[in-house]
Amino acid sequence: MNEVSNRTGIRRKFALIFLDTGNGHRSQANVLKEVLGKYIPSEDIILLHGFGKKHRLLSLVFEKGYTFALTILKGAYPLLYDIGQHKFFLHLAARFMDFLLYPYAKKMISSLGITDLVSLHFAATPVFAKAARNVSWPVKVTAIVTDPFSCHNSWFYDKTIDTIVYSDEIKKLAIEKGMSEKKIFLMPFLVNKKFRNQDFSLTSAQMKEKLCFDSKLPLLLIAGGGGGLPGAVEIVKECVRQNLNAEICVICGRNKEQESFLQMFSNLHPQNRIHVFPFVKRMDEFFHAADVLVTKPGASMTFEALSSKCPLILSHYIHNQELGNMQFVVKNRLGYFIQKPKDICARVKEIFEDPDAMSRIHSRCNSFVLDTKVEKIADFLLSK
Repeated sequence: MNEVSNRTGIRRKFALIFLDTGNGHRSQANVLKEVLGKYIPSEDIILLHGFGKKHRLLSLVFEKGYTFALTILKGAYPLLYDIGQHKFFLHLAARFMDFLLYPYAKKMISSLGITDLVSLHFAATPVFAKAARNVSWPVKVTAIVTDPFSCHNSWFYDKTIDTIVYSDEIKKLAIEKGMSEKKIFLMPFLVNKKFRNQDFSLTSAQMKEKLCFDSKLPLLLIAGGGGGLPGAVEIVKECVRQNLNAEICVICGRNKEQESFLQMFSNLHPQNRIHVFPFVKRMDEFFHAADVLVTKPGASMTFEALSSKCPLILSHYIHNQELGNMQFVVKNRLGYFIQKPKDICARVKEIFEDPDAMSRIHSRCNSFVLDTKVEKIADFLLSK
């Protein structure tokens, strides 16, 4: 038995529920597993996909549909997001999920002997909470709102669940939606340990040398998570048009089409020092080396960059879901929201060509204090 089990007399077994709608839910679940693993055996912490392998209809609607609405039918996502905020559709969605998913949820909790359920996706929370109430032993249920500053109302559909939030803004919203303040717990964002425990003994110039960039030139980093940054090609083209005197690094993730085109474009313009990568394992080192990061304000990307003291230019955001992240960055003067590639490049040039401007934005990022003591979440969960 682990130390916690010895104190309580019950073996604690955690299920961390996630869905693959974007990268944020799974990545935060992974961080939580790593942190909990400091206290209890890893075999007692299970990463559990909320739909399993058999519920293809739900995966199609929530996961494939999410990606399709964002990348192909772009106008659909804002419409669906806003419609889904209303009580009628929240009730309808909850019943739909209950009908399809309840047997699976109860089976997983029962067969795995789960004592602690932590949901990191609003779509799975109500049905798993209901299933947890209908097994023959007590199961502690907690939800973690993975969106830091603006989120969907469905996070607060079941008002009986202990809910972890990352900001006062979300806490206020939860109370407005009928949650008791006693059920809301303000905690640090679940940032990957690579960004919590960074080695800043190397200067930015030294890190550039380590990554084989020219340390005498400023470094523009363009990245956007697993799918690359939409619009990265246009931004790079504009940097070439404006003759940006810098190293340009683009991380494309799974976006093979973007990677292939930019690699060809780089070969055609060798004088512009364009470096193209797929996935990179040491994103923390690239953030540390970069003088400016152009990205979109996904939750993990935003907090990882801020933990790395990296100034941001945000080129766009997902309707409502990432709005609060963008506003947080701009309000705290840690970066800019600029949509047009021409204007993005112009601002980058302004920063790179003016030492005072570069010093000011880096000074603000270096002095910004971000709470990354994610062990507080593990302590809270294990104290329940």
